[in-house]
Amino acid sequence: MEFLLGIVLVGLSLIVLPFAADPYQPVRALIAGAAIVAGALALRGRGLDPSLKLPAVLLGVLGVLYGAAALAGGPASALFGVHGRYQGIVAGALYVAAGILGATVLRRNIFALVWPLAAVASIHTMIVIVQRLSGSAPTSTTGNQVLAAGWLAIATATLFAAALVSSGRRRLVTGTAAAIAAVGLGVCGSRGAWVGLVIALLVAATTLRSRKGAGILAAVGVALVLGAALLGGPTAIGKLDPPTLASGSAASRWQIWRGSAAMVAANPLLGVGPGRFLYEFPRYEPLERAAIEYGDVRADQAHGEVLHVATEAGLLAALLLLTLVGIALVRGYRASRSRDGTAFIAFVGLCAAVGQGLFGITTIEIGVLAWVLGGVSIARPAPAGEKHRPAALPESAGWTRAVLVLLGVSVVVASAVYVSADTRYARGLDLFAAGQLESAALEHRAAQRLVPVVDTFRVAEADAALYLGGIPLQRALDSLDAGLALEPGSYDLSLARARVLKALDKPVSEVADAYVSSVELYPLGVEVRREAVQVLYAANRDDEAAAMERELARLQTAAGRGTSP
Repeated sequence: MEFLLGIVLVGLSLIVLPFAADPYQPVRALIAGAAIVAGALALRGRGLDPSLKLPAVLLGVLGVLYGAAALAGGPASALFGVHGRYQGIVAGALYVAAGILGATVLRRNIFALVWPLAAVASIHTMIVIVQRLSGSAPTSTTGNQVLAAGWLAIATATLFAAALVSSGRRRLVTGTAAAIAAVGLGVCGSRGAWVGLVIALLVAATTLRSRKGAGILAAVGVALVLGAALLGGPTAIGKLDPPTLASGSAASRWQIWRGSAAMVAANPLLGVGPGRFLYEFPRYEPLERAAIEYGDVRADQAHGEVLHVATEAGLLAALLLLTLVGIALVRGYRASRSRDGTAFIAFVGLCAAVGQGLFGITTIEIGVLAWVLGGVSIARPAPAGEKHRPAALPESAGWTRAVLVLLGVSVVVASAVYVSADTRYARGLDLFAAGQLESAALEHRAAQRLVPVVDTFRVAEADAALYLGGIPLQRALDSLDAGLALEPGSYDLSLARARVLKALDKPVSEVADAYVSSVELYPLGVEVRREAVQVLYAANRDDEAAAMERELARLQTAAGRGTSP
């Protein structure tokens, strides 16, 4: 059972659903949820160790805080989060279940994760090498090279740790797989993932202090450098140039952190609500960040796991998460020092997850792997010399199994509905591209009926209706109004509504008000400001239009694009 679970949870990163608009996260969450339910069956006759009581309480309080944040910030967007990221409560439930699974099932056989990691990491490395040699971005099957690098960093560290505590053929296989994964990580060219791996390697070397591991450490380090220098090319190796730390993605990330900190300062108790970062960040976005990413590139994450939790659920939630991670790291370190090989493997892998999480972004496959390793690390036996833990409580097995089944089934059902809706949405996009606008609008409406809380589906219907006019245009307006009632902070819904009002020849003052509302939701948006300026002049609101033009010229000057709006 453990080995089958390991194959599924590690293999998530390879799963793609081509006929959905969001081909990765929802289906991966669905499959992971099914694996959680299957894992609950392995708990028969087993209970939770009493030492897990404190982490369980902390998890419970964290769940309550997320629920309160969802109610306060906006329940609509809280369930699934941003389309294409799947960051909401459903994903959170999956991560919690993965942690419980690690603490109760996979703690018994960590190599049920290690062997699938060796195979899948090697596959990812081959894919990113082929992609780089063919001139494509090295994203593998994750859709994003930062995500691919984050996953490979955790895999490399875990495999490296497994090699250190193994011998003979097992050491050879895991050590070789760690070096191969390091090559892929180098090709991806993600500094955050590199930092995560370096932290994990240093922690592993200082914790175990094994001379036998020096060769493996050297092989992994050389593989990482060679992957970046020889295969990653200038794009990857250039990330190490000091000037790049003050420009490009590094500078943009710093500005995202500034805006995120301002968001936390304005909403310290419960944050802005799960899944709402994309909606709220534009109101706190620094001008410097908008200038760097000129062209309406909105940040949908804080690019830091703890900071992201603080923005969406408040400072207390972030503190609880830090406490849970701290408990896992301390227990993993102590058990590792007592020569617990399983604890050492999970501890080192968790260190890589934490390290890359300082800069990385949230994703299902990374989150599941990190939480499983955290669960294993937090549940390992105490080191020799410490007071013996009481025996496991058999009566807790039923409760643990029930919680896992409830969480797993909830994730499966929610994800299945979402995938169904997203498939209809993808079909609508194809029909739109083929010029079949009426059919496209019908598909988008069908997607809305399945999942009414995703604004992307409503905006797509409005896009088709703008070409159709007439009754479809009025239906789109009704849909947008319903969407804004669910999520008033959605800039995309607000802008689509303004465009539909204009197409319906509504009074120019009403259209102008709609555009002004959209600008308020995205103060540094270029496209919405340009459209708003035209409408405001048409409504004889010259002072407002001129003020917007000045702000647009200021942004363009900061971006080095001249002063003409």
